[in-house]
Amino acid sequence: MYRHFLIILVLIISSSTYAQNNKRSFWEKFFENNSTKIEFRQINHNIVIPARINDSDTLWFILDTGLKTSLITELAKDDSLTINYAKKIQLHGLGEGEPVEAYTSFGNDIHIGNIHLKQQKVNVLLEDLFYLSKKAGTKINGILGATIFERFVVEINYSKDYVIFHKPESYEHKHNKKTICLPLEFINKKPYIHTWITDFNGNRIKVKLLIDTGASLALWLQENEQISIPEKNVYNILGQGLSGDIYGKIGRIKNIEIGKYILKEPTASFPDTSSLHLAIQNDHRNGSLGGDLLRRFNVIIDYPNKRICFKRNRSFKKEFTYNNSGIDIETPFPNIKVYAVSYIMKGSPAEAAGIRIGDQLIRIDGKNTFDLTLKRMYKILSSTRKRNLKIRILRDGKFHNITLKTKKLI
Repeated sequence: MYRHFLIILVLIISSSTYAQNNKRSFWEKFFENNSTKIEFRQINHNIVIPARINDSDTLWFILDTGLKTSLITELAKDDSLTINYAKKIQLHGLGEGEPVEAYTSFGNDIHIGNIHLKQQKVNVLLEDLFYLSKKAGTKINGILGATIFERFVVEINYSKDYVIFHKPESYEHKHNKKTICLPLEFINKKPYIHTWITDFNGNRIKVKLLIDTGASLALWLQENEQISIPEKNVYNILGQGLSGDIYGKIGRIKNIEIGKYILKEPTASFPDTSSLHLAIQNDHRNGSLGGDLLRRFNVIIDYPNKRICFKRNRSFKKEFTYNNSGIDIETPFPNIKVYAVSYIMKGSPAEAAGIRIGDQLIRIDGKNTFDLTLKRMYKILSSTRKRNLKIRILRDGKFHNITLKTKKLI
């Protein structure tokens, strides 16, 4: 529970007063320049940027087109936050569990660089359900939702780790042969594209996909009469939703088309239908495009003109990898390089080797984990070449040396 921050209830600012501000006065008052550039941290294929809410210190948020309303998921002991008029609500989300309790708050100010967004709705979880900081190895306080995008042309440079929020009327789109643009469809302020995938049977299938910058995976798809799960797959936990863990199968499809660009053998997740019931009935999509696919391009998300533009970058031809060990890792103390096993996939090399949840990783592949980032450790565990991986762990105060026989799972 959040015992360490203060919620102050104040009268909500009149929405009619805000509505009287025309578009020009909004930009003149709250956007000092034609654009503002923010450097971001790319963590687990997510965009993590600094921002402030009302009078808070700097907090860190995942930038997420797949979530409508911004969400505070966790605050550290020394964090404080004042939010405007708040009431308790129940939030429904992906996962097989029950709705969760949260506060919803209206009339808040969100500060991103020199952007000052007024009258913003923010939800605050009463309990940390996502453990974003532990999974990322660094402080993450929440998620900035799709409403942050709607006033701007948002340029995401995945190759140089920065995002630029452009004033729409001053932004000039640069036409060149390397950039392709696709129309966006909006449902509940979230962006969708229509494109094509090809399965390993050679079937080319038209799909409607949510552009989800907050999802780490490359692609998730809903199984139906046209879209089938690949024969070679593994069953695993796919992520965490508001209503619990999301499980499903992971495999590969032959390719996905982004305009003229064709990405070969992307990993594709097929969540259990019970985890997706609400999402599917609300927008009738076939799935989502996530960060592991989007990061292979520099992307311009243009809400005002209802389009998204892609320009391939140096990551375009990189293989879509998968964790071939079956180990998930967390940092019990974010920003401190102590790594522990948080999950083990059933039937995986990690389970066969006798690794347990809670084991602290001391050395991996001959390297001291204190000298490694979480990203580097996952890269070692995702290696596609079959080999014997030497791991040293600490369990119940004793050191153990384990040989992990990794193999390509999908």
